[in-house]
Amino acid sequence: MTPGDLQEVAQAFGNAALRAKTAGFDGVQILAAHGFFLSQLLCPRYNSRTDAYGGPIENRARLLLEVLSSIRKQVGRNYPVLVKLNGQDLVENGLTLEDSLKVGAMLEEQGIDAIEVSGGLLNVAGLMDKKTDSEEDISAFRKEAEAFKKTLRVPIILVGGIRSLQLAQKLIDEGGADYISMSRPFICEPDLIKRWKAGDSRKADCISCNQCVEQIKQGLGLQCVPLEPEPAATFFPEHLERIPAGPPHLPGTIYQIATGLEQWESGFYPVLKIQVVRDEKIIASGPSIPLSSDDPDNLLQAITTLIEKHRQR
Repeated sequence: MTPGDLQEVAQAFGNAALRAKTAGFDGVQILAAHGFFLSQLLCPRYNSRTDAYGGPIENRARLLLEVLSSIRKQVGRNYPVLVKLNGQDLVENGLTLEDSLKVGAMLEEQGIDAIEVSGGLLNVAGLMDKKTDSEEDISAFRKEAEAFKKTLRVPIILVGGIRSLQLAQKLIDEGGADYISMSRPFICEPDLIKRWKAGDSRKADCISCNQCVEQIKQGLGLQCVPLEPEPAATFFPEHLERIPAGPPHLPGTIYQIATGLEQWESGFYPVLKIQVVRDEKIIASGPSIPLSSDDPDNLLQAITTLIEKHRQR
């Protein structure tokens, strides 16, 4: 993209904010997190530009500041404009907390109304697992938000895995943030805050399964679709071998050849199964081949014969 292209992007953000204001929205939020475009410009992992929009953090933040300026020109100073910003990207050569705090200071100086602190990149699988694997760490970006709160005067909003009124109140009471942000819980329970205010302080029903996100991806609108219960296990592997799978399988895909016991209506039987695994999840599974019969030997012979015929073509 040329600098002129980037200026068009900044103008487009301003136009969009004006449409939102005209339509009656209470405010707008600039998305500069999670590996989307403005986040990519902030991230050295993706931004290798050598012009005024690349290199030091002051340059990498240039378009974000121009976006804010464009929005302000369109909506005025008294219309709420927030930003969602990664406290850090949590990847090698990503946006660091130190640089993110500098971006926050620049945004504050230019008149941002609040900063919502998030983190991570959506295109890096499993990146947030370690951030949310315990009750204590369920407010995923608490430490980053605390750093912003200590450094800046602008209101700080904390987001990330907050599902209980008790935790939200604790985070506010301890001064780690000025406001709490949630999204998926409100998709699951639009009246959640009313429930809490009425005295029912049970944890939000949302289990963060992301099925709501999948509905959006499929063009089915925004709705909570609970996960189907996992089927009970019927195959219990005892010995297995793993072999890397080649193209057109995605990198990291493996074949898992396993022997073990499988539950049938008449009892448990030793079987051989070939499964396709990616990210430690079984994505395809072949038929069960009884080990107590001649089937494995016959199948192996048939596979060998077919491969030889293919090679002779």
